[in-house]
Amino acid sequence: MKFKINVLICTCIVCVFLAPCLRAQVEQEDIEELKKKAPKIFVDCDFCDIVNYVWDRKEADVHILVTLLRTGSGGWEYTLTFIGQKEFDGMNNTLKYYTSQDATKDEIRQGLVEVIKKGLMPYVANTPISDRVSISFKEEVKPTAVEDKWNFWVFSASLRGFFDAEKSSEYNSIHGSFSANRTTEEWKINTSISASYNESNFEFEDETLSSTSESRRFSGLIVKSLNEHWSIGGYLSAVYSTYSNIDLRISPAPAIEYNVFSYSQSTRRQLRFLYRLNYSYNDYIEETMYGKSTE
Repeated sequence: MKFKINVLICTCIVCVFLAPCLRAQVEQEDIEELKKKAPKIFVDCDFCDIVNYVWDRKEADVHILVTLLRTGSGGWEYTLTFIGQKEFDGMNNTLKYYTSQDATKDEIRQGLVEVIKKGLMPYVANTPISDRVSISFKEEVKPTAVEDKWNFWVFSASLRGFFDAEKSSEYNSIHGSFSANRTTEEWKINTSISASYNESNFEFEDETLSSTSESRRFSGLIVKSLNEHWSIGGYLSAVYSTYSNIDLRISPAPAIEYNVFSYSQSTRRQLRFLYRLNYSYNDYIEETMYGKSTE
């Protein structure tokens, strides 16, 4: 009788410890089975590293096409097009995500993840895995009026220098630039100025050889959008360069452009024809080898 009781106790203990394990195993098998029924995703984006995806587009249930376009403020506009395939054929949607100029890679990843989650919900809702998906609602934040004091203008300035010296030689340079850009649906204006100075000194026996060069440059671009396909504009540049023997080079260039596809589709497809008339006038510092002082 004692042996039977011990066997019974041991059997009960084994059952107590095995029951949760078996239940967990069954639940895990259910989860794995649900995962098999989850939509397969193909992400058509060579710069996205936020999700796992199938390699073959034809094997996916949802094709996510991600394109990007530079915004006037220096950030990026991400366009995510969700294209349903197989059982989701015909279920298409497009969402956009905007980043600021100083957004970090991690912030961009998190933002794209949220947009992809929202875009996938209509597809997930039609699968058994939807029973395990919960939806949360953030408390509404009242929008505050934002006034653009700069009227779409974006300014940028840079200054850099370099110095290198050895026993018999030294080299130093300095470069500065400033740009002002403005982009709206109707106008695009880009202007920039830059200047640089370079100096090299070499000691050879009792002689010192020096070489200096400097340059200054201005460029401006203005484009007016006429409609979804046509735009006109002009480009102007002015250059001074001792290295190129240019005292003044002026290059005006009017242009006209036609886009077969509407500009609103530019993140996905473009076929543009540009015609530009380029005129250049050169005033040389010294007479050229061809005996010309202007050209």
